[in-house]
Amino acid sequence: MIWVLLLLMGSFRMEAQQDCAPCHNEQIADFGKHKHNTKAGLQCGVCHGPSDKHRKSNGEAPPDRVAAPDEVAGMCGNCHLQEKNQYVESKHHHAVVQRTAKSANCSTCHGHHAMKEWTVTQAGCARCHTSTPAACKEKPVGSAVAKVTCMNCHARHTLAVAAR
Repeated sequence: MIWVLLLLMGSFRMEAQQDCAPCHNEQIADFGKHKHNTKAGLQCGVCHGPSDKHRKSNGEAPPDRVAAPDEVAGMCGNCHLQEKNQYVESKHHHAVVQRTAKSANCSTCHGHHAMKEWTVTQAGCARCHTSTPAACKEKPVGSAVAKVTCMNCHARHTLAVAAR
């Protein structure tokens, strides 16, 4: 019985992605490599809703859901509660919610349909954080070969500076 259920889930996931593929090939290809798809088996509708009107109108109607910047953490937090709770304490979250400045949310670092390479994420940080203290350019304490990255000193999701 479980095998039948798993087969049905797999065919539903593939069917849902095939419904979106005629117009969204790049997103489907990217998401096909994402661990949300490969490990968790999520499909387009989890984030975008069924979007029947969108598909039937050849894109003339918007998808049921496209998260605004201040909604992304809530959407991701449905599964990633601990990370969401950390993020909502950050300066980035407060800037997004107050709309005082364009700021980072989950997809800024992790991508929308595909995970971002760390170098791309770090380049994104540099768009706003144009000057960094000298400590940000130093090799991590106790390691002569480790790469210098923001995460050497900043906590994940809150991005608060950790004690060195």
